[in-house]
Amino acid sequence: MNHLQLFENFKEKDLAYHVGSLKGKSETLTERGFKIGITGQMGTGYYFFGDLTDAKKFSKKQGSDIWVIDFSKYKLLKPKDVNEFYDGLVKPLTGFCKDLDLKDFEDKEVLKTLKDAADFYREYKVKISNKALIKIVREFVTDLIDKKSKTNEMLNTRILKHVGYEGVDVRFTDLDDFSVGSIIFDLKPKTYHLFQK
Repeated sequence: MNHLQLFENFKEKDLAYHVGSLKGKSETLTERGFKIGITGQMGTGYYFFGDLTDAKKFSKKQGSDIWVIDFSKYKLLKPKDVNEFYDGLVKPLTGFCKDLDLKDFEDKEVLKTLKDAADFYREYKVKISNKALIKIVREFVTDLIDKKSKTNEMLNTRILKHVGYEGVDVRFTDLDDFSVGSIIFDLKPKTYHLFQK
């Protein structure tokens, strides 16, 4: 049985590939030491390549397994312009948060910036209210300050999960690579299998 036959009613365009273990999520706040760096802003979860050839190259380099997943089983955000979404919204908003303190949430300029970010998310069909986004950002900043978190998730994951998304699909775009990639926040049973070489 090949990897395409592992799924019922599959379409090849719905598949994506993960290299390495699926035992734990990548980019958790604990793993990052509650510090915001230059990677991981797309979210906390499991990252995937859209191209099997890329996954095979990376797998060979790492000496790791490849997993195949059916993306059609997930509600995924597919940004119309992935570079603008990531570089113009997700990264700057996450970076903005690392310098905030809780008293900053009383500052009109900070609140205006967060409302602008909510507007930007809505341009990508992420139906989040200003109030909800500000609340999520405040909880995220609190976690960074306290160095503890109930969710252990990055900011973009929290925002997208709040409105029902289960990940972000950037397959076959400029971001479909090791440094960013597509993400599934939480894996569902029977949607992924070990790749049959």
